[in-house]
Amino acid sequence: MHQPTKYSESARASYIEQWKASKLDLPSFSKHSGIPLTSLRYWVYGSYKKSKVKKVKPAAFLPVQVTEDYCPSLEIILDLPTGMRMTLRGAITPAYLKALIS
Repeated sequence: MHQPTKYSESARASYIEQWKASKLDLPSFSKHSGIPLTSLRYWVYGSYKKSKVKKVKPAAFLPVQVTEDYCPSLEIILDLPTGMRMTLRGAITPAYLKALIS
């Protein structure tokens, strides 16, 4: 039975740099280098980059002016940092909107 190859941290970093310089996508580089695609993905996106993970920025909203006028055709779209999109339609009161985003 074939034992998985163990790569040192410096070897992993070297392969990642080679991949970046090659301008190939990961599957192509995997075939070219002979390194399993799952290993490459783990090295690039997995826990080996924990020290370089960007901190999530707090949500920000564009300034809007909300009036007390009733508007039955109102549509509000909230795009959240997680990629989720919320669409609110109809009569949304300023108090409800404030409670939703606070």
